[in-house]
Amino acid sequence: MNPEPFSFGFGWIHPVSVHLVTGAFFILYLTETLNYFSRKTEFFKVGSLLYLVLTGLSFFAAGSGLYSKSLAQIADSEAGSVLDSHQSLAFISVILLALTGYSRLSAYSKTKNQQITTVTFLLLTVTLFSLALTALFGGRLVFQFGIGVHP
Repeated sequence: MNPEPFSFGFGWIHPVSVHLVTGAFFILYLTETLNYFSRKTEFFKVGSLLYLVLTGLSFFAAGSGLYSKSLAQIADSEAGSVLDSHQSLAFISVILLALTGYSRLSAYSKTKNQQITTVTFLLLTVTLFSLALTALFGGRLVFQFGIGVHP
């Protein structure tokens, strides 16, 4: 099965936006890890900017995958269940990222509380695993079912 991919709306930009968000997320995770262990102001400033930009981009990336005519063709198949898992995990990842960013920025705006910083770092780690599972299901859609692949 190889339905016509990304034929409506912003679906054509989904692969580009997802890879951009994933790369930026790993930069954010590295920045947050360095900030958590070194407490340098530079890492906090870069991380703050990345949270703001990445949260907006992640909403765009997740939303761009929803607008494709080809998705209706696979709704009642095995690929449809993989797609449902992919979309659900993408939504969870975006919400986790937004909550993590809010937690981090609100904690630092009041006081540098070590407990809140630790919880925020752990929440970011959970977001990393959620993003990895989202990518796993997205990869199955591409490589196992040929969704989004031009013949």
